[in-house]
Amino acid sequence: MLAASPSCWKPPPRPVPRAGPELVVRAQLVALRRGDVRSAAAFMAAAPGGAPEGAASPAAAAAASAAAEALRSQLRDGGLHPLLTHASAELAGAALPAARRFEQAVALTPGGAFLWRLELDGGQCWRVASIAPAGV
Repeated sequence: MLAASPSCWKPPPRPVPRAGPELVVRAQLVALRRGDVRSAAAFMAAAPGGAPEGAASPAAAAAASAAAEALRSQLRDGGLHPLLTHASAELAGAALPAARRFEQAVALTPGGAFLWRLELDGGQCWRVASIAPAGV
C-alpha cells in the first residue's frame, strides 16, 4: 500500500532507464497526491525526456507545459480527480500485453479503481500512455 505521504520513499522526478513500470505508477501517484501535476506529467508519454532537470530546451519546456496542461484537463474533466484526493493507493493486478506495454490496476481509498497503461520508450524508460477509471 502506498500511503498519502510516505516518509522514507522519494520517487524519481522523471522516468529513468531500468525503473520498472510499477515505480513509475507509484511516483506519479505520489506527485498527484501532493498536487504536483507538472511532476506527474513528466511521466506521461507526451512529455519530453532525456534532458537533465533544468537543461531542457525551449521546445522541451513547451512540450512539458503542454503535457502538464493535458493531464490537468484529464484530472478536471476526465474522471481522474480522485487521483488528487486519495488517502492511500494499492497496486492491484498487472499485465504485460506486449513486450513494450504494461497495464497496472490501482485501487484508491477513497476514489475507486484506475488503470494505468504504460509503454517503453526509445530511451528504455516506462512512460504513462493513459490513465482511466477501471472498466473504461
